[in-house]
Amino acid sequence: MDFILGILGIMQMIFLPGLVLYGFFRFRTILFDKVLIIFGTSLIFNYCVIFILSLLGIYTRITLGLLIAAELAAIFWLYRDNLKVSTQVFLNASQDSLNEVVNFFFANRPKEKDSHLHYFVVLVLFLLSARSVLWAVGILIQNLGSVFSVWDAVVSWNRWATIWAESQIPLESRFYPQLIPLNWSIAYVLLGSTTLQFFAKGIMPLFTLMILLGFISLAIQTKKFHFLFSVVLLQPLLKDFLNNGLSNGYVDIAVAFFTFATLYFLIKAQETSEIEQRQQLYFLGAIFSAGAAITKQSGVYIALCYPILVYADVFFSKLSVGKKQLTIWIASFAAISVIWVSWYAFKEIQIMTGIDRANIDTLIDLSANRFDNMSLLGQIAAAIGQYREFIALFIVIGLVFPWMDRFYKVLTLLFLPYPVLWAWMASYDTRNLAIFLPVLALLSGYCIDKLILQIVNLGEKVRILRTPLYVPVTLACMVVLGLNFMLSPLALDQRQWDLQKEIFSPAKNQVLYDLVDENGPQTRILTNYPMNYLPELGQYQVRFNFDKFDIFLAQIKNPEIEYMLVPNAIDDDIRDYIDNKISTGEYQVILKNRQWKVYTLIKILRRE
Repeated sequence: MDFILGILGIMQMIFLPGLVLYGFFRFRTILFDKVLIIFGTSLIFNYCVIFILSLLGIYTRITLGLLIAAELAAIFWLYRDNLKVSTQVFLNASQDSLNEVVNFFFANRPKEKDSHLHYFVVLVLFLLSARSVLWAVGILIQNLGSVFSVWDAVVSWNRWATIWAESQIPLESRFYPQLIPLNWSIAYVLLGSTTLQFFAKGIMPLFTLMILLGFISLAIQTKKFHFLFSVVLLQPLLKDFLNNGLSNGYVDIAVAFFTFATLYFLIKAQETSEIEQRQQLYFLGAIFSAGAAITKQSGVYIALCYPILVYADVFFSKLSVGKKQLTIWIASFAAISVIWVSWYAFKEIQIMTGIDRANIDTLIDLSANRFDNMSLLGQIAAAIGQYREFIALFIVIGLVFPWMDRFYKVLTLLFLPYPVLWAWMASYDTRNLAIFLPVLALLSGYCIDKLILQIVNLGEKVRILRTPLYVPVTLACMVVLGLNFMLSPLALDQRQWDLQKEIFSPAKNQVLYDLVDENGPQTRILTNYPMNYLPELGQYQVRFNFDKFDIFLAQIKNPEIEYMLVPNAIDDDIRDYIDNKISTGEYQVILKNRQWKVYTLIKILRRE
């Protein structure tokens, strides 16, 4: 029964409320937009309703059950005609959508003599985009059945979720908004326990997947390929700057999603001249910007920027908007902003009355200490300058800025201060760059596409495709020769070293390296994990397959062995022995990791 309740909890978090809301408004849009709207509005709806129920002290399993029952009834009523549609019609619609994607990427061979290069660039972008999406799917699969294991997720975000599950408001949450913990609490309330974390944590990788698919969706709908460049750029940015925060319970990837979705609807609005449809998209953008603000404090940035972006879009598109229409828009935006303004006002009152406290000064101090209390300008330069990716992309954006469309110029200018604010207030962790990353990928992809088009146009003028084949072959040889001198043996060895440390299970590898760093060269680990293939780790391994009980008993008497990295498939007697020692407190479980293969890291505290 717990599994069914957990799945129901996930459906309530990301599906049921949004499906009801969509059934009332029925936006005219494509399948992905429907998924995006249902996914995001479900999370925001849950936040609003559960917050009110908690204030009233009636957020209980019965209340939540009645809410879900009402939603299911509404869904059956709103979609009663759709449920009668045959499976064949549904499959045909799905096939049409798939055909649209295939035709976009695999169009017929171009007839224009000078368009071949652009055609093959699109195919390469398709392969790279598909790789990025598969990477996100891999994170989703690896996350299944895992628990919160990183510091902030365990001691803050999930702890707050358990407090909400008790129909109480966390009093020591400072200014951290609660959209994600409130949604996690749904699974806990339905299960009647805060023990099982699988279902709450299970939704987190979906945010990464939705962002990447969203960029691809924009490319297909607008026929503008710079969104594919954005996909290719965003994947390594997320990997490098958010890392395990993509699935481990940090809410930064969620605020990045809401930031992207806000811009997604704004970009779609640019593609239509119909006032009514544009109005719907503007309202959706406003709702998702509010979602960003109630996910994490950095989301307030996009919530404040959004009205300016809408004004710029209306102004530059020369859209004819009457005073009455404009008044409705302003009133609607103000009403929607209550969703997030109310939270920060609520927390400000708590802080002023001494119930809670702000921690902005603490975060600023953490950032300053990381850079040895340099001058503010020095700290900003050091924080931003340490990332070559930023410098390279900033240069590209700066070069293209004079030729940008006016909307993208406004977006660039609005987000230009963000990395500076991050360097000053939040550079103690790269996760705080989350809302900036999709914007940076969007702008960079746009600029790179413009540069490439200029190069292609130049090639067309000089008829580069009619150049004899030996010319590009010679150039390629010269490039390889140049790289031979640029890439020294030391650089290649370092690259090999870094990559070798990531084989098998990068997460387990990092734990082992940290363990050796903390405990010194005397560290010995009993395991059959292939540590000998990892640079400088083989010497710390005492190899054992955990298959013979008598040999195991002899091994653990060795006082040098302080840790065991135990695989899931071991001798039953050994398993019983270890479980008994854990229950008596003689052994301590440090970590259980499912990446690649399931292993449990155990520390031996006492011996017989």
